[in-house]
Amino acid sequence: MVLSPTAELAIEDYGAVRGFVWILTRELRIYICYNSRNDSDVNYAAFLTDIETSVRSANPHTQLIIGGDLNAWSQEWGLASNGYKRDQLAYWASSLDFLIGNSGQAPINQRVNVLEDVESANDHSYIEYHVSSAADENSRRLVRG
Repeated sequence: MVLSPTAELAIEDYGAVRGFVWILTRELRIYICYNSRNDSDVNYAAFLTDIETSVRSANPHTQLIIGGDLNAWSQEWGLASNGYKRDQLAYWASSLDFLIGNSGQAPINQRVNVLEDVESANDHSYIEYHVSSAADENSRRLVRG
């Protein structure tokens, strides 16, 4: 996770578990997650459970952003086929009342911008979030993957 020098964020807490890190600032917890596409379905389920445990430990009034590469392939997101992890992710997100925003090649949520002109030294692109006050936004939670 990289914050710009002009980010007006005071980090109040942070954590790291296998597959993800998070920071807490004011009433916003931001997660960055990664799960290998080669990971087993059993390990993927454990990965989602670890995130869920962390999410449920947050203050209920804390807004969440979950981003990263969750490697849950789906035709809905522009990929050639559906993978079993897609079903696990969809069930997990639904059970937590999360929204999934992904179109495969580029995010569909207007608050996220793919930085295609920034070199990342791998096959992943950086994304840019613009986060505004909770009073200005819908209170539902968003997971990106």
